[in-house]
Amino acid sequence: MKLRISYVSHPFPADFMFKLTDDEKQRVVANCDHLKNPKFSRTNSIKGTLNKFKIINQSTKPKAIQASLNTLSQISRFFINLLPAIEALNLTPQSCEYYATWFKKAKLSQLKQFTDQNKIYLHLIAFIQHQFYLRQDKCVGIF
Repeated sequence: MKLRISYVSHPFPADFMFKLTDDEKQRVVANCDHLKNPKFSRTNSIKGTLNKFKIINQSTKPKAIQASLNTLSQISRFFINLLPAIEALNLTPQSCEYYATWFKKAKLSQLKQFTDQNKIYLHLIAFIQHQFYLRQDKCVGIF
């Protein structure tokens, strides 16, 4: 992971800076209600929710397909509600994948260490965007 970080140490230009508006922040919090406390609660429900979205089931059994479709539906709702923020960020596919991959590999304790809420939101938005595209591709491949 250290090689990956050093290789992509500056995925954005040096003058790139963004800050979520209050409305965008409220949309993220509303769609991911377990983020109301930016330090995250210590319940297992957060960990379970994150892990559920991190893993894409490759099974072609009917129950697994239904579960995948249910998860895609949840991710789709998050994606649609966050679309204004996603469009405003205008992340390149490489940047989106970088932040999403970091978020996917991160442990809950690493997420708790962020002192800047906007960094948490950036990683989370990129993760949702990336998962939306990956899960759509997977579902198209099934049918």
